[in-house]
Amino acid sequence: LTGACAAPAILPLWMNPTPTPTPTFTPSPTPTPTPTPTPTPTPLPAARLHLAEDALFLGDFEQALTQYQETYAEAKDAETRAAAATGIGRALFNLRNYPSAITWFTTAIEENAPNSDPSEAWYYLAEAQMIQQNYAAAAEAYAKYLELRPGLLDGYIQQWRGDALLAAGNAPAAIEAYQAALEASPPGDPSWICIKLARAYAMAQDYTAAVTTYLDVYQTSSDDSARANANYLLGQLYLELGETEQAYARFTEAILRFPSASESYSGLVELVNAGVPVNDLDRGKVDYFAGQYGLGADALTRVIESGSAPAEAWFYRALCRRAMREYGNALEDFNIVIQNYQGDAVWSRAFSEKAFTLWAYLDQYQQAAETLLEYVRLAPDASDAPDRLYEAARIFERGGYLTRAAETWERVIDAYPSSSNAYRALFLTGVTFYRLQNYSGARTIFQRVLVLSSSPGDQAAAYLWIGKTHQAEGHSDLAQEAWRQAVQADPTGYYSERAAELLIGRPPFSILNPFDVGYDLNAERPTAEAWLKTTFNLPPETNLADMTSFMSSPAFLRAEELYRLGEYALARDEYETVRQQVLNDPVQTFRLMNHLLEKNFYRQAILSSRQILDLAGLDDAGTLSAPSYFNHIRFGIYFKDLILSAADAEQLNPLFLLSVIRQESLFEPFARSSASARGLLQIMPATGQELATQLNWPPGYTDRDLSRPVVSIRFGARYLARQRDYFNGDLVAALAAYNGGPGNTLQWVELSKGDPDLLLEVIRADETRRYIMNIFENFNIYRLIYERKP
Repeated sequence: LTGACAAPAILPLWMNPTPTPTPTFTPSPTPTPTPTPTPTPTPLPAARLHLAEDALFLGDFEQALTQYQETYAEAKDAETRAAAATGIGRALFNLRNYPSAITWFTTAIEENAPNSDPSEAWYYLAEAQMIQQNYAAAAEAYAKYLELRPGLLDGYIQQWRGDALLAAGNAPAAIEAYQAALEASPPGDPSWICIKLARAYAMAQDYTAAVTTYLDVYQTSSDDSARANANYLLGQLYLELGETEQAYARFTEAILRFPSASESYSGLVELVNAGVPVNDLDRGKVDYFAGQYGLGADALTRVIESGSAPAEAWFYRALCRRAMREYGNALEDFNIVIQNYQGDAVWSRAFSEKAFTLWAYLDQYQQAAETLLEYVRLAPDASDAPDRLYEAARIFERGGYLTRAAETWERVIDAYPSSSNAYRALFLTGVTFYRLQNYSGARTIFQRVLVLSSSPGDQAAAYLWIGKTHQAEGHSDLAQEAWRQAVQADPTGYYSERAAELLIGRPPFSILNPFDVGYDLNAERPTAEAWLKTTFNLPPETNLADMTSFMSSPAFLRAEELYRLGEYALARDEYETVRQQVLNDPVQTFRLMNHLLEKNFYRQAILSSRQILDLAGLDDAGTLSAPSYFNHIRFGIYFKDLILSAADAEQLNPLFLLSVIRQESLFEPFARSSASARGLLQIMPATGQELATQLNWPPGYTDRDLSRPVVSIRFGARYLARQRDYFNGDLVAALAAYNGGPGNTLQWVELSKGDPDLLLEVIRADETRRYIMNIFENFNIYRLIYERKP
């Protein structure tokens, strides 16, 4: 068992992407009435199928259902009727009407034309039966799919079939299915399939095989969560078998090895309930990670009162006490670690946690910063000393002690010039002097940045702020000269492009001219192909549309089939495997890029386009001189109608909204972050529920709806507009609020005193600051490509 693993999840089936044409759109300051369209003929059944597929891709399930129903009613041939019936089932499935979906999938199978392939209907039937808890029927439907499409997705389908069989209580058949899944060599770490196999062995009363399989996962998997799970389930199995000593040994092992795992706490409960002695230090740590702070503090107190307590006992008791709002007691415990346990693994952490307790909970900023300065004094050569010094300056800044903050940030580059945050610390020194209205002192620091850093971005930032210091002193000519130098330092980079705006007095995220978002990739492609052949010295006869070589790639074939079945996140992972395999081959990357674009896998297409330009040796600025085909892919007008509609409804610039979506998800509708944000605009579930309630739409809203473009774009535009309105039209503040929260942004806006450039620099969350800079860079390129200057 090697590699990280997570059990493949059955994801929402809601789209079957097909490319959509890109019409021309030219906004004008004054809207003109739209002429009444000429009535169009009723679409033929084949055209209706295409319209229905488009609606599914956009997550407009009601419209898709209507189109499929009309197609079914009008179709004359069995093949079209079967396809429409499958589509009706898919639309109903996504509308969560599972009984009706099952009926229509069954109809599609029964009405399928001779010699055609109903495997898609069988797959969806299996999915619907699983949700309805008709597990035996689901397993049968999965088996039917495998009969029709053998060898393509066995590693996935056999696992899901095994899940159905196990849920149905058919352990022997589940064992066979899981074994077949493993024999098919599924991508990634098979640990979770092995855990399911062990459960099936146990259900079948083949305890020896179950124990062996659990132990194999525990001993060989690289996934600690799988190891903790396997170990706990093994302990439970030993309990069922009456092997209590073996069971308790497994639970004890988990407490020692995986104190933060939820299974370790479950094992601890088993041990305590059975009266088995548990080391109080280990017990206290597990209780802490499980959120049982009172129990954890009690256990750690027993360790401390027993004498000769290790540093961990004091440290974790401090964390428990802090969680219970016993801040004074927590500080006392941190102090004991700091004073008595220098060199211990938790000694450095005690300083950091003490400092955090002081400023975050008690508003004692000076004491917090001094705590970290004391650490640097005691351990100047520690690997984390530069970070602690930087954080001390940040705490001074949080508390409003700007002079101390500037002094401390400047110490970082003086004491640790090669540290990763040295130049940022020096830059913030200059910004802090600027906030103190010490403009000459700030300018001296920014000039020092120019001397010490060779990074184009650092150079541009220094020149921009040198110009700001001159502007503050009333020297506009000197300011303009500095900004001109900033513009030249890092073309397309944030500070260079912002300096260009300052030169003409343009506020961030503004467009002065009309823009035209129309383009024709088909017309542009021949020029791109000719450029590719010339740039990479390819034979003139090279067929850049030939996908034959990909047909021998198992990952590509799996991706194609997963795409057909609507398992888009899994298809994305397989396509990404293929993309990585051809990463250094411009021809194969070009071919794959076009294929991904046709499938509406925009994220991978965008990355492929940039990779080709990288292989051609083009830097950020140079990419804009490449054929427009590549840049229209990289900065495409995807989901055009939805974005234009949402932008118009919320009075947002469409290019601004596109820039935000590009940063949030790279136009991947099913994107999901580690924090559970979902969809094109990465809406958090709680925010999604709030917006659904306010809009009273969509009907029957669930978190799954955030993966529907029609929902995500509307929700994201509404939430973004709300932040814009709250901050009086300030789009920089709106973005800060969208990413970093409106509460934090209120503080940052107050510190910035209406200066958008200063607002960026006083944002204390590096992620939020980079987020705004990236969107600004996106917006500038969108503006450069689509703005039409007179």
